[in-house]
Amino acid sequence: MSEGIGFYWTTIINLASNLEGFFACSLFCIGQKRRSRFWLRAAISFAVMIGFVFLFGYFRSEVNNIWSGMAVTILRNAYQLGLMFFVLKEKPSRVLVQFIGALCLHQISEQVFGFLNQIGGDINNVLIGGWSTGILEVDFFLRILARFAFMSLIYLPIRNADVQDDSMMRKRVIALISFSALIIAIVTRVETEYRNQSVILSVLLRLTLLVFCFLVLFIRSRFFDISKQARENIIMTNIIENQKTQYENFRESVSYINNVCHDLKKRIKNLQGKISEEEMADVKNALALYNDRFKTENEALDLVLYQAKISCERNHIRLTCMADGTAISFMEANDIYTLLLNALSNAIEASEKIDDVQKRVISLTIRQSKAMAILECSNFFDGKANRVVEGDIETTKTDSRHHGIGLKSMRYVTRQYDGDIDYRIDGDIFTLSVYIPIASMPANR
Repeated sequence: MSEGIGFYWTTIINLASNLEGFFACSLFCIGQKRRSRFWLRAAISFAVMIGFVFLFGYFRSEVNNIWSGMAVTILRNAYQLGLMFFVLKEKPSRVLVQFIGALCLHQISEQVFGFLNQIGGDINNVLIGGWSTGILEVDFFLRILARFAFMSLIYLPIRNADVQDDSMMRKRVIALISFSALIIAIVTRVETEYRNQSVILSVLLRLTLLVFCFLVLFIRSRFFDISKQARENIIMTNIIENQKTQYENFRESVSYINNVCHDLKKRIKNLQGKISEEEMADVKNALALYNDRFKTENEALDLVLYQAKISCERNHIRLTCMADGTAISFMEANDIYTLLLNALSNAIEASEKIDDVQKRVISLTIRQSKAMAILECSNFFDGKANRVVEGDIETTKTDSRHHGIGLKSMRYVTRQYDGDIDYRIDGDIFTLSVYIPIASMPANR
């Protein structure tokens, strides 16, 4: 069918191919942000596609060689990409990544069905196994329906398009589209040109295209991983900065509380004999809550332990600590605050859920072992262990997108010092262990 065909049949062939590409692009528009008057834009896009079909049909009927075929394939991809931008109100990187998926999906369908056709002896690539209704227009219609169904199934596992839109990502995606479109145009045209001359070559070229398209889809999936990591890094950076500010504010607050407590101690002496012993004991206990604190020879550690102690007192939780503050003296103060605040906050949250008050106990140890600083935080929990997902314990909170951040921020801080985090569950006791090489400094500082 590639030789000596006129305008009508060339147009039918182009209509089938363009409809299949249009359908693939439509699939990857599902779930994306649409521009205003989307359906009008979609209708205009369909009309534009029909116009290109007639244009390509006329061009191919007049100039039917490998170069004209490559030009038509490249132009078809270009206008379909343009139409996706025309109907979608998404950031450029997201639209480009979706088009890569559509481009590969169309080619996978084309090559799979073409390969099956060749097995059945139909090199013209219409219906599988050479089966025909006897009416070529109907055959092409059935071909289109079959490929629509096939593409719909393949689309489901590859539809994700959550990518970061920045200049680097756009460059990567544009480079991948350009390279992919060029390779596809060359290989498909060569396969079409030599289809009648060598079945073996045709099959090898089809298999090459299939492998290539799956490779491109794999690279596309890596873009999602890169974007996910970039977003998490931005979130972690913001969280660390916020907790740094929180640390400085809490430090100032504690300093103010120290001064107030010092003044109150002097005034309490003047109250001796003026109030009852019971009232005096209540005043001293209230003062002790804010005045008594751990002394570990590390100011940041003392502050976070002080903050945790107040929360523990309020929730009837006993906090025990054996900490050598000098073991983590090489760490930045705000990193110590972030790491331990999140560890203790998680432990407090787990302890609050325990009905048995005797088990509301949190144990924190910080020590040096050879060239390693080791932090261990243990607590009882309700016995319902969560799944570990990508190295982190899955949050039990409803809004999982914005919770579970504590564990990730701890891991983020730990990795700045080339350290590692480990979890251990023994019955109803959960233990978090952090290992940090001593004297290591954050990689980004």
